[in-house]
Amino acid sequence: MRLFTLIAIALFAVPRAFASTNHYSHSIPNESSIVVDDIGTRWENALGTFQLEIIKSRKLPQIDISIIDEIETQRHATQIIYISYSENIRIKVLPYSMLEDGNPGLELRVYVDSFSDQE
Repeated sequence: MRLFTLIAIALFAVPRAFASTNHYSHSIPNESSIVVDDIGTRWENALGTFQLEIIKSRKLPQIDISIIDEIETQRHATQIIYISYSENIRIKVLPYSMLEDGNPGLELRVYVDSFSDQE
């Protein structure tokens, strides 16, 4: 009887120890979650400094969030740059000179009938 009691105590005590360890391990971020958080933070910080121009469509565009790397790489000191994303989407990137006084707050999306480099 005493052996049975010891086995029962061991069986019930062990899962609780694993449960608390398992819970703790979920709070430790892994490398992929850090990368996603970094891209997400950079995306949020860049909002308002670029604009998606969608031609002849009213659908919400699907844009890969990692495009933020290309936006920041292509950003020019003084000129507005346009990045061709797809057949009907291009990205207008404001230059650093327009960002000196803070974020100008461009709308994320604008729907147009044609692409025009003239403002």
